[in-house]
Amino acid sequence: MRRKRIIYIDIIRVIAMIAVVFAHTCANALIKGPTANLWAPANILVTITEIAVPLFYMISGTTILNSSKTTDLNYLFKHRLVKILIPFLSWSIISAFFYLHSSSN
Repeated sequence: MRRKRIIYIDIIRVIAMIAVVFAHTCANALIKGPTANLWAPANILVTITEIAVPLFYMISGTTILNSSKTTDLNYLFKHRLVKILIPFLSWSIISAFFYLHSSSN
């Protein structure tokens, strides 16, 4: 089965990728603080590019919900939910351990 490309999702993905690159490029100017010459434009660009992460989440949700496999709730809970919950719980435990370990020092 060949997947059908959705052009507007590809365009949104490219916009989100460019926004992420802009945000990471401006990070160095923000670290220098408000006294730096380029801090204000960098702050404006980072504020504008904050939309990137929500766009990636919306793209993921759209592609998952448009899949023919998600119409079956059994498949959704048995396969997709397990693939999400196991890494989420694992990383939550690992990050909680490191947070507690670092705060006790």
